[in-house]
Parts: sequence; structure tokens; C-alpha cells
Amino acid sequence: TMFNHEIVAYTWIGIGLGEFPHVVRDAFAAGRIHASYASGHDPHSTWFGTLAETGLVGLAGLLALWIALLRAAARANARLSQGTEPWWGLRAAFAGLIGLLVNSLHVDVMHFRFLWVGAALVLAAAQRPAANPRPALAGIRS
Repeated sequence: TMFNHEIVAYTWIGIGLGEFPHVVRDAFAAGRIHASYASGHDPHSTWFGTLAETGLVGLAGLLALWIALLRAAARANARLSQGTEPWWGLRAAFAGLIGLLVNSLHVDVMHFRFLWVGAALVLAAAQRPAANPRPALAGIRS
């Protein structure tokens, strides 16, 4: 099968970025997969596509990215919830990230622009303010 021939052979580093459609077409030509898969579509899963194209190394990197994003969101939520009013924008971005994480099981979501907008909002909210914040123009005299 294609899995045994290509994926297992390149377990650690994968078959290469963007190579999945070409490998599928070659596997069909060699008779290793059914004709319904011959068109060489993308894997339609962020996780399986990453595993196939970048191997276990790339999958570990993607997993680390998602863990870092979710931890940053949880930290920011905990810090902002201590105030009098919770910041609903952060909670909306966090909910969107969770939705994309679930959706990533059957859709490649890494090219969705709003994923990166939500990630940027979460990471910006997770930044701790400086101990002694100074105004930007504090040292300028006129």
C-alpha cells in the first residue's frame, strides 16, 4: 500500500512539503491505491498531511505550536479574568482556535487567514505588561 511504501519509508522527515499529490499519483500509476484516489488530492487533514509531508519531526513542531497557543490563551484568560470585566475578545479568539483545532482533523486549516489572526490576538493578550510602563514619548523634551 501507499502507506507502507511511502509514509513508513520517510517516517522521520516525511515525503516533502507539497509532495503529497505527486506521491498519490505515482502510487496510483504503480497500482498501490484505488482509482478513486488517483487525482492526487491533498490529505484534507492538517495532522495527517503534516505527518505525511514533514514526518514525525514536523508533526511534533505542529503539536508544539498548538500547545503553545492554547497555553498562552489559558494564561491570558486567567490573568484578564482577575479584573472586573473579562475580555470577551480573547474568549472569542480562544473559542475560534478550539473550533479550528477540532476542524483540523478533517480539513487542512493551516492556510486559513483567520487562524493566524486569532493566534496573533491570543499571543498579544498573553503578553505581560512591563513592571514600570513608561509612556512612549517620556524622554522627549520640547
